Amino acid sequence: MPAFSPEVSDPAGWADRSFADADTERARAHVPAFDVDTTPTTMGLIPETFRRWPGTIRGAHPQVSVCALGPQAEEIVTPHTLEWGQDAGSPFQRLVAMDAGLLLLGVGFNRATLLHYAESLVPHGCRKTRRIPFGEGGTRRWVEAPCIGNDLNTHFPPIGNAYLAKAVPGRGGSVPPMRFLLQLQTSSALRPTTWRAYCHARRHSALDTMSAKSRTDGQAP
Repeated sequence: MPAFSPEVSDPAGWADRSFADADTERARAHVPAFDVDTTPTTMGLIPETFRRWPGTIRGAHPQVSVCALGPQAEEIVTPHTLEWGQDAGSPFQRLVAMDAGLLLLGVGFNRATLLHYAESLVPHGCRKTRRIPFGEGGTRRWVEAPCIGNDLNTHFPPIGNAYLAKAVPGRGGSVPPMRFLLQLQTSSALRPTTWRAYCHARRHSALDTMSAKSRTDGQAP
């Protein structure tokens, strides 16, 4: 389960920041460094509860960590390098290789992190640079790492709807007050023959604009 901590990033890129530009440096100094054991995830109650669950193992990526529980947990969450944290070699690729399913509770495809891995298979896709703090006080340093760009709720929802329209094996329904979607064998769709075609077709017209924006986009993931 994703256990992201987007606030462990450069405040200059926060979309909801409540301070003036003149206070950015002071804000940077107060961003806490990531601690795999204590840094909470701000993705919601379910991910945070799972993170705290006895036996859960969390990966070490400061911004896009993944939690897992069970006999293959360690294999899923490690290694997780700073660079290309949602690409080849990441927990997301390993989940695809394991034929993992995708469960969306109360959210839509705009929150389907696995789509970032699918996007990494697309040539010339959107990219961005993450800025990650390490150390505190006088030892504070900022490390930059390349990664897949933000979708900003633009393309993932129509991509997901197009996928569902293909009548891929799975089932959907509702559990009031939450919507849910349980897709079986989702990883098959994330392979190049299906998802890459969708991603490329949907993104092609906007790649130049979005790529330029992503290179300067410091928003939290």
